[in-house]
This record gives sequence, structure tokens and C-alpha cells, in this order.
Amino acid sequence: MKRVKKIMLIIAFVLGGFIILGYLNPKYSKTLTYKNHSIEYKQFLFGRDPFFGGEYQLEHSISNYDLFEQANFKLASRLCKNYRAKHDSRIAKKIQMITKEHVAYKIDLNIDSLLKYSDETFDTTIQIE
Repeated sequence: MKRVKKIMLIIAFVLGGFIILGYLNPKYSKTLTYKNHSIEYKQFLFGRDPFFGGEYQLEHSISNYDLFEQANFKLASRLCKNYRAKHDSRIAKKIQMITKEHVAYKIDLNIDSLLKYSDETFDTTIQIE
């Protein structure tokens, strides 16, 4: 009988630990880097921030992929500013690659077009809302 109680206590303790850890959902930092540009962004242990917007709403939460996409848009925006100052074909290719992989709608990958509309294309506030 004591053995069963001990096993049940261990199971309850482990299960309670997972529930508390799931509720806390710890954040950790990651860095996205290209050449001398780096963007630090947050990720969540369980893949989502259910408290996005101030209250618990899982259907309106923000995922780790959304945060990764935001970091890519910030990186592309910085690269556009760098490309305007110094025309480097590797930077142009990186901007085009980020656009191709992370922009949801069809867009012209011509570097001149991307530079012209970079503020709208890589605006992170529009992407979250």
C-alpha cells in the first residue's frame, strides 16, 4: 500500500511540474545573423505565447514561427538600408531569399522593387496584426 501511495505521489508531482511549466512557458533568446547584422528575438519553450495581447487566448497567440518571421523581416529591412548605401550582390540575394521564403503574397523579386516597397513589405507590425 505504501508503494502505491509513493508511486501516485511521484506521478502527481511530475504531472504538476509539467502543468506549472506549461503555464509559465519560459522564453529564451535566439539570434538571426547575416554578415555584421544580427537580430535577437524571443522563442517560447512550448512554441506559442498564449498571453500575447495581455490575457490568455490560445487562438490569438503568437507562434515561434511568427516571431522567427518577424526577425527575418527586421533583418531584411536592415539589409535594404545597407544595400542602399553599398550595392553588394550578396546582400541583394539575401534580401530576395528572405522575401521568397517569408512573404505570404506573390511579389516581384527584383531588387529595385524590393527596395522601393521595403517599408511596406518588411513592416513587422502589419504581419502580427
